[in-house]
Amino acid sequence: MTVLRALWSITWGSWLTALAIVLIRVLFRKVLSPKAKYYLWLLLALRLMLPVLPQSSLSVQNVLPQHTATVSILPAEAPAAPAAEPMPIVEAPTEVADIPAVSSVPTPAPSEKSPFLPTVLLWIYALGVGISALVYLILYLRTARMLSKLPDCTDSDTLSVWQSLRPGLSLPASLRLKRGSQGMSGGLIHPTIVLPLEITGSDAAPILIHEAQHIDSHDLWIMTLYRLLRCLYWFNPVVWLCFRQAFFDSEGACDQRVLESGLVSRKDYAQALYRESLLTSRD
Repeated sequence: MTVLRALWSITWGSWLTALAIVLIRVLFRKVLSPKAKYYLWLLLALRLMLPVLPQSSLSVQNVLPQHTATVSILPAEAPAAPAAEPMPIVEAPTEVADIPAVSSVPTPAPSEKSPFLPTVLLWIYALGVGISALVYLILYLRTARMLSKLPDCTDSDTLSVWQSLRPGLSLPASLRLKRGSQGMSGGLIHPTIVLPLEITGSDAAPILIHEAQHIDSHDLWIMTLYRLLRCLYWFNPVVWLCFRQAFFDSEGACDQRVLESGLVSRKDYAQALYRESLLTSRD
């Protein structure tokens, strides 16, 4: 299987997978939780990472028309009946007449298709992958540099609240707590939680729990996987739209984890989200 055929097989397979996920979300929208809607997109990521699916009788490829070569089988000839009398033995002549050699003319080889178009398409695909990867690499380096330059959180009230919350969360020991313009979490090698400057003390607890849940649930790594798949399939609009929706679903799934943790009440959590939205809103 060539690279172009593999890309085409994965592309239409991703379309079918995305369509199935959308149908599941629509049919079971009242049953599926925010976490279930979020993790459904992992099926699309799995399909994009499998170049070839195992064949089965229920495969969609069996529905598509297949080009099969027909081979005609001729009936075997019946064996000749045995002779009644033995054939006489004829002695071969001692001298063999010269037989003129027949000059064989070489037949021209069939003309092959020009590989110009597939080569151009492969170069365009590789160029798109390189540009997409370069853009994401620049954004990652800029974010890492921004996180390293943010000031550390030195507020004693906020730090005491943070220390009281850490036993209930599964977080790495190298986690950093910073101050910035808005709440966020980032950093794959050095995970970091950023708190808004205006929110301190117990008011920062809901935001701390929310961002800590992102890190504990490996959302940063999952989003990195989605970005890598975007680079590989930059030409597929379904990949971009689905993984964009996956980013919004990750927030809903994180909200569900926060409420299930029991570390904050629903009222306090809703007030914290509203307060932070007022700080980051342009209007």
